[in-house]
Amino acid sequence: MRLFGVAPDAVLLFTVSWALLQGVREGILVALIGGLVLDALSAGPFGAQTLALLIVGVLAGISGANIFRTERLLPYVAIVAATVLYYQVLFVLFAITGRVVVWGAMTLRLVLPAIALNGLAMFLVHHASCWARSFLYPSPVEWE
Repeated sequence: MRLFGVAPDAVLLFTVSWALLQGVREGILVALIGGLVLDALSAGPFGAQTLALLIVGVLAGISGANIFRTERLLPYVAIVAATVLYYQVLFVLFAITGRVVVWGAMTLRLVLPAIALNGLAMFLVHHASCWARSFLYPSPVEWE
């Protein structure tokens, strides 16, 4: 699914969702694995996507631990903030490595559609992550 030429950031969505559910440690693991795969497949500077995902994963894990997990809007607020942060870190790293970054145009054409699309896709990804979590980490049965 594309919106104005932008597809949902599946690795970013899963990293944020899993970090919110499982905390910093597993958020870092997902970010590291996903970032390395993205870096291996991209033409950008190696490590840029991994670093951006690690920063986002850590912050999402911290916010998930410090905000009530019953807050229903948390995944959507988190993915909007994570999308902005992720792209800004990438833009800074691209600029540091000598690539041309046109901040205004790239934000308008890339980041804003990504925010909208990631916000919509988070509904599906977060529910799938909740299902996966209940499958991987079942609640123990206790007798009273």
